[in-house]
Amino acid sequence: MQPTSQKPVLSLDPFDPEVFQRVWQRVMPDQANSPIVPQPAASPQAEPAASTEEAPCLSEASLACCPILEQQMELAHSARLAFGQIQNRLPSRAARPVRSMSFNLEQDLRRLSAAYFLIAGRRYRPTSQPAPLPVPYQLALRELYGQSRVRAAAHRAAAQTVSDPCVCQLLTDLGDEAEEHSHRIRGILEAM
Repeated sequence: MQPTSQKPVLSLDPFDPEVFQRVWQRVMPDQANSPIVPQPAASPQAEPAASTEEAPCLSEASLACCPILEQQMELAHSARLAFGQIQNRLPSRAARPVRSMSFNLEQDLRRLSAAYFLIAGRRYRPTSQPAPLPVPYQLALRELYGQSRVRAAAHRAAAQTVSDPCVCQLLTDLGDEAEEHSHRIRGILEAM
């Protein structure tokens, strides 16, 4: 009879908690579900290190930007959907710049969303729907032109009301971009 080969039994003897922590930290950086409780450091610096990992305190001025950012996201979302409505109705030479402006609005929405998340710590999902555009595409472009002008004014006005310099710069940039959209729409109509 041949001896059966047995698999080696895995053991934690000798158990080295430092090696285990180092390996576990590579696998699970947040230490979730760790089978061992980390031992507190004996140094007096352990207390301040724990407090620096907390979320940074945002000023009241930054938090006051949240409703303004929500309004601006609703405007950008509605405009993006409106540009999407007209894309398929336009001649190809006009559809390309409209598609490009729609893409710009998608990026604007992401920028606003990121700013909102950094301030509020949560996501905001816009729900606004644009009004149906007129059927003749020239009238629809006219409507988009007007919306771009309103959006530019709204972004710039909102930039004047916020005290957070980063949000102010973002809204100013978005106002300039919306103004550029109105110029591009005028150019499309001039070329037709």
